[in-house]
Amino acid sequence: MRTLAMGLLVMTGAWAQTQDGGTGPAPSEPDGGPAQAAGAPSSEAAPAADAPTYCTQDQMEAAKARLVSLEEQLSETKSSLSSMSKLKLSGYVQGRFQYADDSQPATVKDGFSVRRGRLKGTYKTDWAQLVLQVDATPRGVTLKDAEATLFEPWTPLKLFLTVGQMKWPFGYEVVQSSSDRELPERTRMVRAFAPGERDRGFKLGFKAKPFDVSVGVFDGNGTDDRAFVGVDNGREKDVVGRACVDFGTFSGGVSGWWGKTYNPSELIHHPRNRIGADAQLELDLLGLGRTALKGEFIAGTTYSSGGREVFGQTALGWYLLLVQNVGQNHQIGARVDFFDPATGTPDGVDPASPEKPLPTNGITTLGLVGVHHVNGNLKLTAAYEIPMTATAGSATDPADNLFTLQLQARF
Repeated sequence: MRTLAMGLLVMTGAWAQTQDGGTGPAPSEPDGGPAQAAGAPSSEAAPAADAPTYCTQDQMEAAKARLVSLEEQLSETKSSLSSMSKLKLSGYVQGRFQYADDSQPATVKDGFSVRRGRLKGTYKTDWAQLVLQVDATPRGVTLKDAEATLFEPWTPLKLFLTVGQMKWPFGYEVVQSSSDRELPERTRMVRAFAPGERDRGFKLGFKAKPFDVSVGVFDGNGTDDRAFVGVDNGREKDVVGRACVDFGTFSGGVSGWWGKTYNPSELIHHPRNRIGADAQLELDLLGLGRTALKGEFIAGTTYSSGGREVFGQTALGWYLLLVQNVGQNHQIGARVDFFDPATGTPDGVDPASPEKPLPTNGITTLGLVGVHHVNGNLKLTAAYEIPMTATAGSATDPADNLFTLQLQARF
């Protein structure tokens, strides 16, 4: 420290001497020799502060190498970020509490359950798209969607080809996500005509506003058929398609299904056909928020009941749904759906139990629902469903009302 202080004093004195024209005392040399005269040239003069500094050839080559390395790292980082930006992860979990009347054909009469636990990954480029979705619940992990899609980028039609396991392009409620639906479950009609909503096959389509058209070829049995899980029960394939328009406040479409299904007990094929129509209207009528009115109709031959096909039986159904938004976070709604599992057959009484109606009698269900959106990721739903089975003679309507309280979190 003493040496450093002495050096600073010497430098300060030299600077002061320069400022006053050299009248100050000259500093002594470190070895005690005579001091250098003011203004005399020095053999080891220090370079000026603004003198240019030159790099050697080796230093320039090393700097270039480091620059090239940094450019390569930056290119790899950009490539990784570009790939990650094309990947979208989403999912939701639905936790429930249900209370069912004694006659409700449900496994859980009073208890908690995890209805859905979905995780979905979507990777999309200009030419291709991959979709993979699984459902993890206490019943196990099942595959929901596994789609490989090819896009053509040349025309405004946005033509596409999708191969794998996917939703049938039929109707409105079939393709609607369970996370967006107001009531906890799809209508009885849709659960009968499109159980599980999914099948394996391929579909072609295009989207050119306001039109959205898809048609595909599928095995036909779906993913929920207990008799034919994951396989087709015959060589015949089903053709399923939907054409719809979307004008914003109004949208709607028509759907068709043409196919056959094999009954191994009779060793014959039965037709598996459906026709459908749907419409959705959204307006701001009351000043409270959006008012939505939705309806759908389906009629066909052969449907599912209890996880098995009812071969060759004609049936029809419809529903009307009214939903009113109240502010930004609340919804109230009512849905009436009807399903006749045996059209043309009169309602009757079960011969074995005269107090019970036949399982082929028509059923009308009134569903009331209230939804509170906590935020964009969390919503609470309370629904009460009142099935009303048509009766005849001494038969009475079963006590099968169902209350559902559901909390859904999504990302």
